[in-house]
Amino acid sequence: MSKSDRVLLPKPKPRGGTQKDLEDFALALCASYSRLPDAHAPFDASTLVWQGRPYIYVTGWDGGRNRRLLEVFQRHPQHFLEPILAFQYPPPFRDLFNQDYDILYSPDPWGDSEHSQRIQG
Repeated sequence: MSKSDRVLLPKPKPRGGTQKDLEDFALALCASYSRLPDAHAPFDASTLVWQGRPYIYVTGWDGGRNRRLLEVFQRHPQHFLEPILAFQYPPPFRDLFNQDYDILYSPDPWGDSEHSQRIQG
C-alpha cells in the first residue's frame, strides 16, 4: 500500500476548548487502560502549570491507596492532546509522584510482578 492510498484518521479532539474539556478528554483516553501494573480506578485528570505551560495529567490508585501517575499530556495548537515522554515531564511531577519516577527509571519496572514473570517465562 502506498502512502497516497492510506487514509489518515483525524486525531480525536476534546468536545470544547476549556481546560475542563481537556481534562475530561485526557481522562477518557486513559480510563480504559493503565500502563502501571497495579494502578486502577477511580481515575482523575488535573492540570499542573509549570513555567506558564499547562500539563494535563491522569492519575489512578494502587493497592496501597497511593495516587499513581498514568499519563501526562500537552495541549497541541490544533486542540488535541499529545502525550509526552516521561523524560519530558516537568520537575514538579517528580515531587508529586516520586514512586512512579522510580518505576519509570528502573531497569525492571515490573520487578517480580506477574507481568514480569510472564515476559521472562
